[in-house]
Amino acid sequence: MRDFILAFSAIGGVAAAVAGPLLAALFAGLSLWGRDANRAATVSVASIALGVTAASIGLGLLLAWAGWQALHGAADRRMSGRWWGLWSALFAGVLLIGQAAADRAGAAVVMPVLQVAAGALPALLFLSIAVAAAGLGREQIARRPVLGSLAWGGLGGTSLALVVELILVVGVLAVVAVGLQAADPALADRLLAAVQEMQETGRPPDLAGLRDVVTSPIFAIGLLGLLGVMAPLVEESLKGLAVPLVVAAGGRPGRLAGFLFGVAVGAGFAIVEGILNGAMALNAPEFWAGLMLLRGAAAAMHCLASGLAGLGWQMILVERRWLAGGVLGLLAVGLHAAWNLSVGIIGLISLGGVTAADGPVAVARAGVAGLLALFLLCLWLLVAAGLALIPWRLARSEQATSDTLAGEPDADDAEDADDTDKT
Repeated sequence: MRDFILAFSAIGGVAAAVAGPLLAALFAGLSLWGRDANRAATVSVASIALGVTAASIGLGLLLAWAGWQALHGAADRRMSGRWWGLWSALFAGVLLIGQAAADRAGAAVVMPVLQVAAGALPALLFLSIAVAAAGLGREQIARRPVLGSLAWGGLGGTSLALVVELILVVGVLAVVAVGLQAADPALADRLLAAVQEMQETGRPPDLAGLRDVVTSPIFAIGLLGLLGVMAPLVEESLKGLAVPLVVAAGGRPGRLAGFLFGVAVGAGFAIVEGILNGAMALNAPEFWAGLMLLRGAAAAMHCLASGLAGLGWQMILVERRWLAGGVLGLLAVGLHAAWNLSVGIIGLISLGGVTAADGPVAVARAGVAGLLALFLLCLWLLVAAGLALIPWRLARSEQATSDTLAGEPDADDAEDADDTDKT
């Protein structure tokens, strides 16, 4: 099993590096061919194509390298988190330059590059913070399985989750369409027309014209159910498979390793999600930096949620602590769900509040949106603290255990000491 997993990683990584650019070119061609795309749509398509190409080549070769090195028993080095300062500076610089160039006519050449960088850098930053915190706890982790987990999160976890979620989206849209057809046929016809227009133009529909549809109770329940229940369950279940794969390949990771493998998986997933979903920020160039900053905050959530799931898998598979592992898995899903639901409700309120008349309803909506925004800020602070404190605490605990074992004489030494005392 070990050799099969490692060989499959090496071959799959090379295949991803080759197939990614081809899929990106196909996507760009289908999105722009025969359509009168505006500047924002063209830049968005170019950003996604560039991001898919870069992610597939970079993560694919990284996965192939990790699998090949492990398959041949090459020595591994310890990982350092000293790069977090560099990632922070680069992210801040990209946001400043990108915002200055976002609404300029000549920025179409550089914005795809800045967009991809802004989508990927936060994930690398939060992974480095977690690794650096483990180092402060006097414990370092092997580099190869962390980088392999990063590649799995961006390639395997993302691909599987995307397929499952597309199926769920189609199912939810079908249920919503049936519900709207029964409750309000006119709204159902407008939703169908918007979907057809999106297929023909390759651009997202005008949400202002669909305000009555997206704020209807049936659509809101379907959307929040998808964001708050289905997506967290699917993503945390599939992303966390990195730790079972490590165990199946013969590894027995400790708690720190299980957590950091999970954080790396979340970072890989956040890189691809930031590249794909972050491209929507190009449709609002005046708010581009702020929207990408929010995407960066979501990357921290993905890292911590996957870290908790990875720690849960470690407790189940290595320590056989099923209850503790299950609780950590539920905590990961709950964290993800709380984040998604808050963002989804704020989005629905912002759409419904555009034409809302002044009065108690509008004030209540604004108050709920403000409270949820404050909740997201507090949740992000808690997540950022967790990414630093949890690995530090786990590293201190493992180091203390190692020091204790190193200071205890083994059974033979103890027996010899007793004989000496008796003599």
